Amino acid sequence: FNHVLNRIAAKMILPRLRLIVARGDTTQKYLEKLKLTNVVRGFDVAFSLKTDAEDMNSVTKFLPSSKGRIIGISPSEVVHKLCQERHIAYLETLKQCVEAWVATGVDCVIFPHSARQGSSKTHNNDLPLLRLLADILPKSPHVHVITEELSAGQLRMLISKFDLLIASRFHAIISGLATGVPVVVIGWSHKYAEALAPFELDAFVIAYWDLSSYAVQKRVEKIEESRPGLVARIQRVSAEIVRDNVKFFDRLVE
Repeated sequence: FNHVLNRIAAKMILPRLRLIVARGDTTQKYLEKLKLTNVVRGFDVAFSLKTDAEDMNSVTKFLPSSKGRIIGISPSEVVHKLCQERHIAYLETLKQCVEAWVATGVDCVIFPHSARQGSSKTHNNDLPLLRLLADILPKSPHVHVITEELSAGQLRMLISKFDLLIASRFHAIISGLATGVPVVVIGWSHKYAEALAPFELDAFVIAYWDLSSYAVQKRVEKIEESRPGLVARIQRVSAEIVRDNVKFFDRLVE
C-alpha cells in the first residue's frame, strides 16, 4: 500500500469491488486511507478448510514412531531471501534450534508448506530450501525431513499432530491455530501479527530482522510454561472463527 504503483492500482480497482474483507487492524487502516466504503472485517477462510480420514491416514508415515514431543518446522524461501539481504543466518538459526531440541529427545519434523515437486524454481516452492537445511541438520533419529508435496488437507493433519509449530509460511500458521497447536512465527509482514492477534499470541511473532536462536527458544520455553491455557484459548478462538466464517460465507452468497 505504500508503493506508488500499488496505491494507484488500488485506487482504480478496489472501489469497484462489491466487498473487500480486511483480516486485521493494519489491513483495515490501509484500506481506510483510500476512503473505501465497501470494507468489512473477517478472518482467513483457510480456518474452515475441510479434511477427512484419508488426509490423516496418508501422513501417518511421516510422523515419528516414538510417543515423545514433536516440533514441526515450516521454513520459507521468502523469509530466507529477505534474511540473506540483511546477512541474517536463517538456516543456521533453524539448525541451532533443532540441535538444541533433539539433544533433549524432542522429535523435529521439517516439512515444506509450499512445494512444487520436480521444479528447481523457488517461487512458491520451499523444497530447494528444505534440502539445503537438511544437509546441515544433525544426523539423528529425532530429525525427520519431508521432501514430498502434500495437499492442503494432508498438511493440516500433519500439523495437527505437532506439539508446537515453528513456521514462516502463513497458511502453515493458520493450520496450527486451526488445530490447537501453539506457534512461533518467523515472519516478514503485518499479516502474521494480524492472524495471531485474536488468540492474544502476538508476542510469539519474531520479525525476520530480529531473528536469533535465542529469540526462538525463549518463545518455545514460554509456550511450554503456559501450554494448557494456551491450547485451550487457541481451540476456543479457532472455533469462534469457524462459526463466524459460516456467517461470512452466507453473506457472500447473499
